Amino acid sequence: MATIKFVNGNNRHFVSLQEQAKTDPRVAAALENFPPGERNGATFTHHAGTSDSPQLFEVKFPANNKVEAHAHFSDEIIVVTEGEIHFGKQVYGVGSSVFIPKMTLYSFQAGPEGLTFLNFRPTTGKGVVFKDEFMAMRREANSASA
Repeated sequence: MATIKFVNGNNRHFVSLQEQAKTDPRVAAALENFPPGERNGATFTHHAGTSDSPQLFEVKFPANNKVEAHAHFSDEIIVVTEGEIHFGKQVYGVGSSVFIPKMTLYSFQAGPEGLTFLNFRPTTGKGVVFKDEFMAMRREANSASA
């Protein structure tokens, strides 16, 4: 029988990546490769997810924080709950959402009041790929198909 899992939003506690790295060796190892803007975030995990169940976490970034170009190995949906998210000249406020297909390179910036968003992914996975690695993977795929 399946179990319904609830998370009470009143008990949310955002944890910075630096704090997470102190107790999670995977986060510590990943943090070494994160661009500076990515390191400024704090998260609250609503549902950790598994290889076959969905993941939902909440992210906070300070005002005007820029997150460098990166991609993920799974599709994701971002829903803005506080502040604004800027994709180039496009600005999206509270209630806005964006669907980002897997292995799509993108970057964004928090608005002048900061940014909080929910991030939904269909499963947990390998995680993030930053621009240099993404471009290397693309070159490798192109040379293999040539």
